[in-house]
Amino acid sequence: MIPQGALKNDVNISVQPLTNHAPAGRGDAFRLLPHGQTFEKPVTLTVKYDQSEADGTIEEALGVCYQNDHKKWVSIGGGSRDTLANTVNANNTFQRLGGFFSHRADA
Repeated sequence: MIPQGALKNDVNISVQPLTNHAPAGRGDAFRLLPHGQTFEKPVTLTVKYDQSEADGTIEEALGVCYQNDHKKWVSIGGGSRDTLANTVNANNTFQRLGGFFSHRADA
């Protein structure tokens, strides 16, 4: 969800699917476009996952991460998980989403 005032100008935001190369990555990864777009306010990103992608993990430990400009994976802490709806939420001003992963994001 992009709140009012998060973008300086009208911008079409799109999501590009990618292969998930995050450490302990699960499911697909995504990139928010246009590349380099920043947000003035935190946005909420909700990632829905298939139950099979959580098999062998502790669902409450799923989190969201992104790859920074130095190609390092950074977890986005403080998110939330809904194991009944199979979703992971992240709130941040991130520019890209790397994917979701199976170790605790807020530890």
